[in-house]
Amino acid sequence: MKLLLVLGVAVAFLGQLHAGPVVHDHSLVQISSTRNELFKEFDQLLNGIAKEAIDSLSSVKQNTEKQVASVETAIQELETLYNDKVLKEISKYDGLLQDLETQVSPCFGPVPEDVKKIVQGARGEAGVCAKNTVARVRVIQKNVEAHIHFGLGKVQDIVAIGRQCIVDNKGVLEQINCALESAPKAVSIVEEIIRDAATLFAETSQEVAVISVDTEQCLAVAVQDAVGRLNEALKKVAECLGDE
Repeated sequence: MKLLLVLGVAVAFLGQLHAGPVVHDHSLVQISSTRNELFKEFDQLLNGIAKEAIDSLSSVKQNTEKQVASVETAIQELETLYNDKVLKEISKYDGLLQDLETQVSPCFGPVPEDVKKIVQGARGEAGVCAKNTVARVRVIQKNVEAHIHFGLGKVQDIVAIGRQCIVDNKGVLEQINCALESAPKAVSIVEEIIRDAATLFAETSQEVAVISVDTEQCLAVAVQDAVGRLNEALKKVAECLGDE
């Protein structure tokens, strides 16, 4: 609506310029004043259009930060959950380990150290899962930051359109014609920025969801590995005892 109003004023102003064959000094002053008012309105229009783009980019930035924060929180929770699962699995063997401790046998000697290594390895694998997740999240952040930087560059171009029309064109008619031609382009640029921002947010949301699933699977595999190593250690003890 604002664009139509500014364009209407510009067209009317151009009609006034073409209407009279002679332009007097006082008319030139009036023309200059009207031109200045027109470009003042035009600049306000461009600032309003630019604000829409900035709001869109800001929304993407804020939403991405929330998603990243949720992933980082989930990483901490998953690490704790992972360690709890490993310790819980090991606790299932408490009775067996206590029975083995009562036996005077060199077969049991390596078990405490093996269990300790398994728990340490469990924490280490959890850390690797988390580190990989953080690295992937950082890539997302950099991609969003680059997109926002590029979008803000386009916003600056929009804001500068009115001033550039005056700089590039000496005549009043040419300056106003430049504004008339540039306004729809500015709207088109903003529409592109908003459309790209929506696409970026959708893709980012999907990628964050994939990362979360991959992290859970990574930790689940690590739990299985820890349990497998514990079973292997106990199997060796049992085989050793059977050979005595």
